[in-house]
Amino acid sequence: MFPVQHIEDVAGAEACGALKNVVALGAEFSDSTGLSSNTKAAFMLFCGTSVCDYTFFESFRMVDLITTCFGDRNRKCAEEFSNIVLAEDHTGSSEN
Repeated sequence: MFPVQHIEDVAGAEACGALKNVVALGAEFSDSTGLSSNTKAAFMLFCGTSVCDYTFFESFRMVDLITTCFGDRNRKCAEEFSNIVLAEDHTGSSEN
């Protein structure tokens, strides 16, 4: 079992949830661009421990970050974005 905690800072909890997804996308970018798993782990560790806000730690556990970083949704998004960027780099053009 895991403890469920109630916090009063609803806006902070919402921001932490959004930030968690941004960190997960960054971690998945390292995979989709061919960087090592050590790079991904270092990125996750840095992002997970660099924020010292109480709300962040109460609403956003490291286990949740790890689960999100290895989730399919963020991986698919990062892979698609990386494929587009890498394709533009190889052709030298942009589709904008």
